[in-house]
Amino acid sequence: MAPKSNPATEFSEYLARVLNGKKLKGITRWKKNWAGKKGETADVAGLGPTDKARVLVEVERLREDPVSNVVKIWDWLEKGLVPQDVIFIHAFSGAYGGRKKPRKERAEFAGRRLRKEFRRATYKQISFAWKPKSGAKGIGGAAKRHAARLARSIIGLIG
Repeated sequence: MAPKSNPATEFSEYLARVLNGKKLKGITRWKKNWAGKKGETADVAGLGPTDKARVLVEVERLREDPVSNVVKIWDWLEKGLVPQDVIFIHAFSGAYGGRKKPRKERAEFAGRRLRKEFRRATYKQISFAWKPKSGAKGIGGAAKRHAARLARSIIGLIG
């Protein structure tokens, strides 16, 4: 029996599938749960012809500590695990408009600091309207529509 998936992984898988349907200069494929380092992954990565990550996408659905994803990518940059000119897109669900807004702001602060240290890297925050439900067992049609919209936003940022 296949291992059970979770909504975050399903969302990333669907996002990667939608992105793989788009043609972008310098990106040959999109991969979910791309491992930058053993035991650490980015939700979705746009890979170049040599399988180096050109774009990293971290999707914050409900996470309590989104700044940790910025620190993770910062660490990868420092250790040379991703190219110095990587584009890091940090996508935030509608759950970060209310009481979680300070968490999003702290992530943006850390992203600005990352950008100061790694001047060729790009850090972009984008928001998408979907408000995922805590405790969901999977993703449905609404989540897939929001993943498709998020894919269009990502293409708009890097295309």
